[in-house]
Amino acid sequence: METLKFLKVVKESGVRNHDWWDDLSEQQNQGIQRGLKDIDEGRIVSYEEVKRKYGL
Repeated sequence: METLKFLKVVKESGVRNHDWWDDLSEQQNQGIQRGLKDIDEGRIVSYEEVKRKYGL
């Protein structure tokens, strides 16, 4: 929920020359970095696989 609130503030800020990356917390930054590493190392699940697994 914290991330959604943050993204709402970023969207509503209207600042065009500001890099939102600079406003991320260390925890948010680390989570993104872990996700990117997972992608690089092939630890991914496709949307189609998720839909199939959960009957969506």
